[in-house]
Amino acid sequence: FAERARDLASLRVIGFTRGEAAFVLLAELGIITLLALPLGGLLGYFLVFAISEGFSTDLYRVSAVFVPQSYGIAALAVIVAALLSGWLVKRDIDRIDLVSALKVRE
Repeated sequence: FAERARDLASLRVIGFTRGEAAFVLLAELGIITLLALPLGGLLGYFLVFAISEGFSTDLYRVSAVFVPQSYGIAALAVIVAALLSGWLVKRDIDRIDLVSALKVRE
């Protein structure tokens, strides 16, 4: 949000509503979250095997155990974090001071 405050203020000045300006960031957050969940689950699956193999030695073996509920819990945690950060961004967009945001030089 801090990096794009000037852009969002510019959108508000040219006539976008608060909801339309918020949609720019929130839609991006939603798309990234929905694309990252399956990709992260797949990469995590293979990472478990790599870590298990890396820590196993001749004396002991670290086994990889998957519990399907862990994927659901992880996905739920990511979705809750995305919703919380989206709410905070929306709150900040509603409070943005247009004049001071447009005065800031990059």
